[in-house]
This record gives sequence, structure tokens and C-alpha cells, in this order.
Amino acid sequence: MGSSYKACDITDGEDSSCSDSISDLSFIFQNGGNWHVHYFGHNIGSYGPNSCVDSAATSSLNIALFGFSLLTLYFIRSKKL
Repeated sequence: MGSSYKACDITDGEDSSCSDSISDLSFIFQNGGNWHVHYFGHNIGSYGPNSCVDSAATSSLNIALFGFSLLTLYFIRSKKL
């Protein structure tokens, strides 16, 4: 579903059809370093510290909590008037 991946064969060292198939210069200049922090469609730098929740889901949750807080404040304030 969604993300595809390739299982590399490590029996003979690095598989030439995986990252070893890319020249060092191509790797450096074509965003290769970015590959090492992205796995299965997730940026590990933000996914792990975010409790393994996608940023979009977290953003939606934050928006929902903010909306709920505003509604709560509105009803508390309207009861006092």
C-alpha cells in the first residue's frame, strides 16, 4: 500500500542495484543524503520525535484541539454574561 521498497541483496557486499548503483557525485548533488533520513515515506528526523505520528495527522490534531479550546472558552464566557 502506498510506499514501495526494494530489498537489497547484501550477500556480496553492497547491492549494485541499490545505493551502490549511484555515483558518489550524483549522490551528493541529487539529494542523496536526504534518502538516509527518509524511510517508507517518513522523515525519521521528525517522525520519531513526533511519537511516530505523521506531521499531517499531528497538525490536524493540533487544529482540532485549538478549535475545541476556542469553543470551550466561548461557552464559558457566554455563561458568565
